[in-house]
Order: sequence, then structure tokens, then C-alpha cells
Amino acid sequence: MINPQNHVCWNITPRCNAHCTFCHRMNNIHELSLIQNNLVLERLIAAGIDRITWTGGEALLYNNLEILMKKAKKYGITNQLITNGKAFDKIRIDQLAPLLTTVTLSLDSCTDDINARMGRGKNQYERVTAILDYFHENYP
Repeated sequence: MINPQNHVCWNITPRCNAHCTFCHRMNNIHELSLIQNNLVLERLIAAGIDRITWTGGEALLYNNLEILMKKAKKYGITNQLITNGKAFDKIRIDQLAPLLTTVTLSLDSCTDDINARMGRGKNQYERVTAILDYFHENYP
């Protein structure tokens, strides 16, 4: 049985590259430095956390995400990612895929008009489909 007490959802940055109409993130929170986040990660390791779900804002906008994920993985922590996919290109996928066990992509509709009205922008369905296809082809 999974122990939810050993899992953390880490909002690594308040920054986002979407303008979702339903967003609940807090824009008045500042982003921590790599040194500060490294201290947080060390405390999570010491506390016995075994899974981190990286999110934000948009987690892929945090410049040092890969460094933190590598360290987490080194200590046996499972990395999961929640992303809108806008900053996920093939290079970034290739960098992060070996560190991840799960990726959750935001998709509100298969219709461009609805995605645009929700704040995800047009082509969100195509973006998500392309990312999933790339993952399936290269990281089955």
C-alpha cells in the first residue's frame, strides 16, 4: 500500500507560460534560489520522502529543475512532473525523461477554441499529442 505521507507535491516556481482562466497559483510568492531549494530537497531526503511531484506555476520554467531531479533520483526519490508542455521540446524531454517515472500533461479539450478560451492557447491538443508521441517512441 502506498503511504501518502512520503509523497510531496512541490510547487518549484510560481512562474507560468499559460494564462488559464481558472488558475489558483499565487503570483506574489518569490522563487527560491538553487541553494535554497537544495536545502529544501536535503530536508525532504532526510524526512524519508520517496516521491516528488514537480509542479508550479510551470515547473519547466525553473532553470535548475534538472539538477534537483538528478539529486532526488540519486537518493531513490521517484520524480513525477505536471506540466502544460509549452516548454517541453525534444531536447528538454531527452534531458528529463531518464529522471522521470510519470509526466502529467494539462489538456482541457481536444478543441482549439475551448483550449484558447480556457487560457491554454490554441494548439494545446496538438502539443500534448506530439509530446506523448515522442515519449512513446523514445521512452516506452
